Amino acid sequence: MFKQFYNRRGIFVFSDPGGAKGVLAVASGLKREGETDLHIFSDRNYDFYDDFGFNVTHSDSDLIQEQIEKIKPDYIFTGTSYTSIIEIETLKIATDKKIRSYAFVDHWTNIKKRFIHQENIYYPDELWLIDPEASKIALTEGVPEEIIKITGNPYHEFLKSWHSLLSKKNLSDILSLKLTDKNKLILYVPEPFSNVGGVEKYGFDETTILRTLLELFQKDVPSAILLVKPHPNQKAELLKEVLSKYDPQGVNSKITDTSHTNNLIYHSDLIIGISSNILIEAQIIGKNIIRYCPTGYSDPLYHLNIGTVVNTINQVHKAIRAQFPG
Repeated sequence: MFKQFYNRRGIFVFSDPGGAKGVLAVASGLKREGETDLHIFSDRNYDFYDDFGFNVTHSDSDLIQEQIEKIKPDYIFTGTSYTSIIEIETLKIATDKKIRSYAFVDHWTNIKKRFIHQENIYYPDELWLIDPEASKIALTEGVPEEIIKITGNPYHEFLKSWHSLLSKKNLSDILSLKLTDKNKLILYVPEPFSNVGGVEKYGFDETTILRTLLELFQKDVPSAILLVKPHPNQKAELLKEVLSKYDPQGVNSKITDTSHTNNLIYHSDLIIGISSNILIEAQIIGKNIIRYCPTGYSDPLYHLNIGTVVNTINQVHKAIRAQFPG
């Protein structure tokens, strides 16, 4: 996978965390094989950078353009994001300067839209997709077949050899939780369906599901502590409003956006979500997973057999009781 990058100068650019991890995994693989002329930029900061051992330069598009002119890379490798244009603007620069370009899409949704900017399309020379299903979707959307390469997710390969160095007690202290042996730590990984009118479009969004979970846990698993890890594009205030209603003192629930996601996954007794990439990562780490996909929702992870998939509130109830009998 990496031979085409050997003995060449590369610039890596990303924004959203899914793409960030894939891009950093590629750079990390190159570093392990002796490649050192690697320059990494992002418009965001993440706590998982330490996993990869890189210093990531915080940048905007103008600074990246300056660095491209200064570094004169042989290739550019980007992630793909919804709320940031830093990657697509970098691909535009690569196109204008005729620099070989690569881009990685970490999911199955809206593949073509990730390359449209101001009514123009800026495809990379090589588009890395995670599986044949993603390729099929991309072709249906009109992505040119000749640029598609099915590579898998480089981060998932990286994750297979990852181990947590943080104890559950240390994680509890970092999160200011008072965990006892009786507490069950449950991680909810919502997606920002409210950003696209989720209730009107799907009949649910991340807040309606959170309300359901809180009601069920209060009834079925009163010793549960629910951690909510918002998506980076999430309106976290909406989730906080729900938590303040059901748990005003914050005793049994907490929003966290600072702790290392892998450690949250590793030390949780159960992971609950819909179709977040974190659920794929949780499966690789070997965790128990419930995916609540309400009836009528088109599940992009259907072909991966991840976790216990439930479609109704009654099924959620039964799945939780099965995880925590008695």
